[in-house]
Amino acid sequence: MNSAIFIEKELKNFVKQFPEFRVRYEHDVDDYFVEITPGKSYFQNEDYMEWGHDLWSRFIKQFPEQEKICLR
Repeated sequence: MNSAIFIEKELKNFVKQFPEFRVRYEHDVDDYFVEITPGKSYFQNEDYMEWGHDLWSRFIKQFPEQEKICLR
């Protein structure tokens, strides 16, 4: 599995798990940008915060050469 497929699969699962959020995703060469809205809500959601940390950790572990992932 390449890194783009990994991110897309994870975001599909995220949308199922957190239907109250919207997701926007961009991929530019080796950079990945994931925007989760509404922003004020996700900082108050511990499950989301745990999900984001877990996604970032697994991405870096599986694709160490691609450290550029931005979740916001």
